Amino acid sequence: MSTRKRALALVPGPRMAPPDPGPPSDKSDDIRKLFTDTLDKVGVEWTTLARGSDPFNIPVARKASVTLMGTHVGPRH
Repeated sequence: MSTRKRALALVPGPRMAPPDPGPPSDKSDDIRKLFTDTLDKVGVEWTTLARGSDPFNIPVARKASVTLMGTHVGPRH
């Protein structure tokens, strides 16, 4: 028996599995910041689309910026 299982056996009360965090998401503030900082560094113009007060998407819509994105990450399919 592992040390963790032995320690849990000594704790009174019901044993519950930790809650399922759900599928991974790329909507975190950290991911958005990394993405927008990189867009700024390569000169791509972007905006923030929010749902309510929460930022949701980072659109790149200007033709020159879309073309520039294509040179850095490849054409859109």
